[in-house]
Amino acid sequence: MVNFRDSYFQVDWDLTTKRLKGTFWGKQYDTGRGFAVTVINGGQVVTATNEVLRLKWEKPDNTTGYVQATIVDGKFIVENIDQMFTVHGSVRADFELSVAGESLASITFYVSVEKAVAVDAIESSSDFTALQDALADVGDMQAQVDAVIANATVDSEVILARGTEATLGARLDSTDAQLAANMLTVKNIVKNGNFVDITSWSFISATGVVSNNEMIFTASANYGQCRQNLGELVINNKYYIRAKVKTDSNKVQLVLYKGSTGDAYALKAHSGSSEYEELSFIATPTSTGNSYIRVLDNRTSAWDEIRLSEVMIVNLTEIFGAGKEPAITEFETLLKSKNENSTFVLSYLATDLILGEMYKTQTPLYVKKQAQKYK
Repeated sequence: MVNFRDSYFQVDWDLTTKRLKGTFWGKQYDTGRGFAVTVINGGQVVTATNEVLRLKWEKPDNTTGYVQATIVDGKFIVENIDQMFTVHGSVRADFELSVAGESLASITFYVSVEKAVAVDAIESSSDFTALQDALADVGDMQAQVDAVIANATVDSEVILARGTEATLGARLDSTDAQLAANMLTVKNIVKNGNFVDITSWSFISATGVVSNNEMIFTASANYGQCRQNLGELVINNKYYIRAKVKTDSNKVQLVLYKGSTGDAYALKAHSGSSEYEELSFIATPTSTGNSYIRVLDNRTSAWDEIRLSEVMIVNLTEIFGAGKEPAITEFETLLKSKNENSTFVLSYLATDLILGEMYKTQTPLYVKKQAQKYK
């Protein structure tokens, strides 16, 4: 006997990176679909005990629903989701995990529901029997005819999809070019800005380690620092610089330097609150040569631990055009509105023109241009 649970979508939900692995689809009116969800936290698989996980969805007709998972052998099993498949099209969905009164939602994902075939068809017993006999007489002729029809349909669709272009590939290239004219892409120049490890970062008069996407370092002399060589930045372009810094000293600074020992283009100091503070500023390089992003400790003694996370540099001139760069508050407001209320971008930030949503991701998506002032 077939156990549909064996064919449930296998989902790995990583709470740390917000990634959700899996491809999800079904046929309209399917009743045997489900999800087997494995939750990963801090690189470790979570054995489900008393946590509550819900699957929520919104169908193409704007109706919504949710189902609460059951726990089977330490894994979340989501079943009885028939209502999710009643309307064909793209279904928006997410998971919500609740523990001890706190909750966390996954990124939005999509379930493709294919339209059902001949849902209301009625079988006539006499006609059906006659047809069976006829097909038996002609052997596999019907299968051959079906194959010809299928190929003709595909060929016809390809021809239509070409539009005025000579090939389908040329049409896709043309479409990409048109979309690119209406896209705004935010690229983080900093490498490993979320501190997966210590790669691309170095120290001067300091030592440090990376743990849980944080750089933790301590200076051993005045101007002890953690830094990254950015290469040569574009002269007279405006750059947005930001990082989260935690320290108990107001002598700790986020700085954009020219050269390895040159002067600072601009900087922002921490208040010494002993809490994470989001430090940000706009700087304009004015000379050639490599530039460095640094978090440095100006204390002459009594150095202690400094924590650093979510470092980002964006070329505003490249994105918006010379003379059209937004002020820092304008850019941060725009960024937060499209990035889950955060000003941090790991690698690329964007959104699909149709879906209209944006997530922190390493996969380039795209976003509609905002105000008229932006090119």
